[in-house]
Amino acid sequence: MSLIKILKKFKKLSCSNVSITLYYLNNNFIINPKTLVLHITNVSTCIRFIMPNLLSSITDKLIYLDSDVICLQSLAQIFEYNIEDYIAGVVSDTKDMQQTISKMYNIDSKRYFNAGVLLINTKKWCDENISEKALELINNGNIYKFADQDVLNILLENKTRLLPIKFNTKIKISTDAHQEKNIKPYTVILHYISQNKPWFKVYLSKIFEYYFQLSPWKDDELPLSGNSSSIRNYAKYLMKQGSYCKSIYYYGIYLKYKLFLKNSHGKILYDK
Repeated sequence: MSLIKILKKFKKLSCSNVSITLYYLNNNFIINPKTLVLHITNVSTCIRFIMPNLLSSITDKLIYLDSDVICLQSLAQIFEYNIEDYIAGVVSDTKDMQQTISKMYNIDSKRYFNAGVLLINTKKWCDENISEKALELINNGNIYKFADQDVLNILLENKTRLLPIKFNTKIKISTDAHQEKNIKPYTVILHYISQNKPWFKVYLSKIFEYYFQLSPWKDDELPLSGNSSSIRNYAKYLMKQGSYCKSIYYYGIYLKYKLFLKNSHGKILYDK
């Protein structure tokens, strides 16, 4: 899809209480490629680092959200939290992640946060030169397993306010996305943290489908998968559901990618 068409869709979101401003970022960032996660680009990795500097003259506080989240309730709730004495408001990561981190860094792993949702105090961030420090740290020769998230946890240790889990409820979905049924009704931000993203057709996410149909992108073709193994799992699921012809069809697609695109990891796959 061309940039012009994408911008037209974004403009459809504008209304009396919604204003959209686009910032064009260049790719002139030096990031140690060995510390990048899941083939994320340099610009994507740096966004969290540089946003507070870009917006400090506009706002004292901003909300950063990863692209793999769905807001189920108003974000006004998180914006009301007082972080005047902190650089950011954050939500703790999962216990298994914290246990992993405890063996890697000399930081308080129990306060290790997931950087997919951040409430940032732009003034304190800039006063303490976090952007510059983050870029220096990620390029200091060390390899950070979770890239910018690790770097921010190291730099912001004891400088964050922990927020309720409802502002970053983390979920990993399987093909039928049954995990969504266990989401608490008070959840504000739902975060799909694994490679199994709800916008791939092999994952039957009812939550994503609901909001997708309300969006300007509702008529766009969705990608089938981000890797061939999930297509195989989808074919197995269809077989169990009795959709034999459809199952055979998608198993054929799986074999095509498996045989002719051996390294399909990180690639967006379509059912064509």
